[in-house]
Amino acid sequence: MSALLALLCFALLSGPATESIQDEVNFEEALRGVLEKSFPGEFGDAMGPPLGDRWLFMDVLSTPVFQRKEVGPFDLAVFSADGLKDPAKAEKVLNLAATSLAKVAKVVESSFTDRESDLGKQRFPIVLLSSDRAAGDGAFDEMVALLEWCDGSWTSWGEANGSLWTDEKRNAQVVRTWEVLLINLGEPAATGLGGDFLDHGVGYQAIVHLVNRVIRKGSWGNVPPWLAHGLIDEMDIQAFGEAWVGGDAYEKITAGWSRPGWSGFVPEGQLPPPPVRGPPKDLAVTVRETGESWGRRSASGERHWADLATDRESAAPASFAFMAQNESFLPRDRAFARCAIHLLLRTSMSGRGRDLIAALDRAFEVRADGMPGAPPLPSVVAWSLGGIAGIDALEEMSLGDFLQGLGRDDLLKKVRDMGGEGVLPLADHRDQSRWLYEQVDLGQEERAALFDVFLEVEYHQQMVAWELVGESFDRAVEASLNVTSEFPSDPDIWRKVSMAFDQALGEH
Repeated sequence: MSALLALLCFALLSGPATESIQDEVNFEEALRGVLEKSFPGEFGDAMGPPLGDRWLFMDVLSTPVFQRKEVGPFDLAVFSADGLKDPAKAEKVLNLAATSLAKVAKVVESSFTDRESDLGKQRFPIVLLSSDRAAGDGAFDEMVALLEWCDGSWTSWGEANGSLWTDEKRNAQVVRTWEVLLINLGEPAATGLGGDFLDHGVGYQAIVHLVNRVIRKGSWGNVPPWLAHGLIDEMDIQAFGEAWVGGDAYEKITAGWSRPGWSGFVPEGQLPPPPVRGPPKDLAVTVRETGESWGRRSASGERHWADLATDRESAAPASFAFMAQNESFLPRDRAFARCAIHLLLRTSMSGRGRDLIAALDRAFEVRADGMPGAPPLPSVVAWSLGGIAGIDALEEMSLGDFLQGLGRDDLLKKVRDMGGEGVLPLADHRDQSRWLYEQVDLGQEERAALFDVFLEVEYHQQMVAWELVGESFDRAVEASLNVTSEFPSDPDIWRKVSMAFDQALGEH
């Protein structure tokens, strides 16, 4: 079998069904491109590529075409190709990114202190490159192809998340697996941010990378945006003093002249002011902040405390329970999440934040029956908050009882019609999946239908659970904001805030 035919067979078996044969030829070309740069002349046309695994990927990064640094848990590498062909430029990028990652590494090491935990046992390659697709650059394609080739026997990201070799990912700013993060500094949005992206954006993406892993591998179920973004932003603020996602709208004013402006990354749901027009005046100016306060970077360091304290007095204050009921997430909600997660991680009375991080920082494998072995994410969060009786009751409710309470007689009938009467007394989704795995007499159609019912029921249970978590968290944050209307920098005030936070969480 020729190398090309072998690659096409590999792609058709494991790659995305939407890609054309020509795309797969491009995949081979991209894979050969990075291998030839890394190992010149070692793989001829008549030879297939070497086995794709972790060792091949790390061997490529160790070649002279990459400049490297170890930064805490990160193995940083810069691909000297396309926009970074100049070794001096590649070295400058490497040093700037390493400075950014060093700030993140300190936060990671202080947050994830258990060296036997999932993150404590891992190292995370981060590869930077600069490819302008409009100019025909191919280095990013090459690294995506290499990562796709190596992933199947390494991280198995594709099993749960699909192929990396898609048009969307090949044009993205960031491509990730469980371990590896690729960042294209030549992607238009990254290029437009200039030096800010290296100073802060690279570190922010590293935080997103780790939080994504720790939540998704340490639990199972849908992740509410407030939890993911709250954890990401809190660690981001700890590392850099302000949040990457946000911006400051401002106005420069003189007696007869004003000039609006905007700095920062515009979060979803917000728009920058109109473009600046006219020449600036050489006059004495004052600066006044304007626009939506919830996205201000200048307020993120104090976790938007003053605005949130005022918001609690409004007719419809920010609420995690409301977010769960309506599946909504707006700029004000993200500010609220930053403040809440800051309270959870900083309050020292009970160590609840440490409990949450420790509970999530465990990797669970997908079992033989196809169900992840991790506990439901709402239960993990509820445990860290000291337990919520309503969630405990949900977890103990059998499949049959929950379907009756949900009013889903159609699903009850479907389970019985498919031969699933024996699963109705079981409560835990993992027990239900194990039961299904052991039913050797059931056909494939019945198995698939029953498994879909288990997933649908677990989804409904988790949405109810998130509302209960939200009610508890809302109460704790409100009690904390009631202690003081300003961000509590004094240790004595923090103790009062911590006591209020813990006491409110105990009122289940």
